[in-house]
Amino acid sequence: MDPRGIPPEVWEAICRQCGRCCTEKIVVDGRITLTKTPCRFLDTATRTCVAYPDRFRAEPGCTSVPEGLFTMIFPEDCPYIRGEKTYTPPVG
Repeated sequence: MDPRGIPPEVWEAICRQCGRCCTEKIVVDGRITLTKTPCRFLDTATRTCVAYPDRFRAEPGCTSVPEGLFTMIFPEDCPYIRGEKTYTPPVG
């Protein structure tokens, strides 16, 4: 369960599997910028993670949904941030 009280299976159902949050991120002028470099576990054809069940161990930099909301890594059209008025999406 995350700090907003939403269970993981609900987050899973919300995801569109666009894969855009599964790219390398850099900070430019104090803002997170999404690059076009995919995570090594992102299957770019299916937009799914090939290490998904074990992703946090396989890729220590993988971010959970609650962490992603806090660090603002989700693109502006991501369903995870719909209705979040104080959210500033990354560039890219």
